[in-house]
Amino acid sequence: DLLVPTVQKMAWIILAMPRLEKFVKEIAGFVAINGDSDAHSDKTDSINSVLPQLKRWCIDAEAGRHLKKFKYGLISTLGKSSRTTFSVLDEVSDEQIVQRVNDLVRWEVSLLEKP
Repeated sequence: DLLVPTVQKMAWIILAMPRLEKFVKEIAGFVAINGDSDAHSDKTDSINSVLPQLKRWCIDAEAGRHLKKFKYGLISTLGKSSRTTFSVLDEVSDEQIVQRVNDLVRWEVSLLEKP
């Protein structure tokens, strides 16, 4: 009674196996090429390194989101200064932000040095 559905399920799994193997090889290859330089060339090590590498990429992506939020916070704060000519709507490079912070620090120092 359960034999036919079980055999059908096994046949489906057997037919899907080459596609699954191809998928796993492609993912492992992509991670090996684009991952950290400490990846191993051994196939077993390569497959075993996929999940740790994906976890590192997720952590890096999260750090990138935090840095982007920090950058927009800086742009917003600097945009409130009368000495700054950009706002959060502008495309502002990291170098421009650093330059504006340096300008404000120099301006503050010059004010503090005045008698």
